Amino acid sequence: MLAQSTLNMERLAMKSLKSLAIVFCLLILSTRPCEPRAQAPDLTVILADRLIDGTGHSSIVDGQILIRGNRIENVGKAGSFPIPRGARKIDAKGKTLLPGFVDLHFHMEGRPQWAKQFLTNGITSVRDPGAWMEHFESLKKWQRENKIPGPRLFLCGPHLDGPGPAYPEDSVVILSPDEARIQTRRQIEQGATAIKVYFRLPLDCIKAVAEEAHRLKVPVTAHLEIISPMEAIEAGLDGIEHITSLGLALVPAMQGEKYRQAVLKDNNARRLGRYGMWASIDLDGPAARRLLQFLAARRTFIDPTLAVFEKRPGDPGEQMEIQARGWENMKRFTGMIHRAGGRLVVGSHSEVPHAEFGFAYHRELELLVEAGLTPLEALVAATKVGAEFLGRCNDLGTLEAGKLADIIAVDGNPLDNISAARKVSLVIVDGVVIDRNKLVQKP
Repeated sequence: MLAQSTLNMERLAMKSLKSLAIVFCLLILSTRPCEPRAQAPDLTVILADRLIDGTGHSSIVDGQILIRGNRIENVGKAGSFPIPRGARKIDAKGKTLLPGFVDLHFHMEGRPQWAKQFLTNGITSVRDPGAWMEHFESLKKWQRENKIPGPRLFLCGPHLDGPGPAYPEDSVVILSPDEARIQTRRQIEQGATAIKVYFRLPLDCIKAVAEEAHRLKVPVTAHLEIISPMEAIEAGLDGIEHITSLGLALVPAMQGEKYRQAVLKDNNARRLGRYGMWASIDLDGPAARRLLQFLAARRTFIDPTLAVFEKRPGDPGEQMEIQARGWENMKRFTGMIHRAGGRLVVGSHSEVPHAEFGFAYHRELELLVEAGLTPLEALVAATKVGAEFLGRCNDLGTLEAGKLADIIAVDGNPLDNISAARKVSLVIVDGVVIDRNKLVQKP
């Protein structure tokens, strides 16, 4: 019994010594200065000559940005916050950091080769404004198999159009407001993040689409051309695709009706007819002033897609002098929208006549600057305002703490020359550095 008692006392003594040792160690540690914890391997810091955050504020010279996982943790001037120990460093010397570009209008129809072109050229988010959801299965499969997180896809589903649709293969024909509501709901349930209506859909159906889409927190945009843009916006549109969609509000009623009837008879009549109409527009007249005030007051998103309409006097085709004059008025009015307080976004549409293969988006940025935007304003349209139109401004569009890490770097300074935006040298989507060499495909 005495032996057992002695053994118990020894065990208690050992426990006491261990407890004292633990307390002693904690006291020692508590008096030492704080040291950085060992960091997870998902920390990345990028150092660059300048940083344009997309908010419209001045650029940051010698900027740095810290990424944790797939989100931005900190942004500022070099030295404004400590770089955590163990963080991977990316040296972007001689480069400018920007938010990933947002393309609000491109008919990619799920083709992986276009996704590769977008990533190579710094476009990290894309909206396809009119194609069946099934077209994108092969693209999504390619992204999964290659573990490539971008570009982020924002789909509308097929156009909602009236009888005799402009593009039958990419449209659902709507015959009544009730059908409009049902199809709108169906496309949103299938994953549509916006709904696009086309110019043969009557106003009562456009109103029904907008009411149902807005009930489900989804925006509505439109290619109008032969519908009054002011009436369509009053019916509930959030956005307008193509500067040409505004033409009917800028010409006398008789001229507009003549154009409308020609297009209703033959969809292709708009190919040449739109230029003749725009060549005749008085951009300093009361109709233009009225439309500019309306667009600014309604805060409608305007995606001009100038690059797809660009014409030059020497181009092949009919009545090229008239086409070139009409095109110049389209470009000039785009700048007027911006100066009046309208909201411009950037969409490239497709291959365009005066841009290199795969660079339609960058030509659009150049044309916006030619129209009168500053390079910084064009970049804000391409990033922040684009994210606002997507309804994703809490996650995308600017380089700010808490937002998703969609980041690009370009050689040089696009504030000096917007064409520097073409010189993309680094692409990060969702915090993942994209190996651009594996994406490059020769046309």
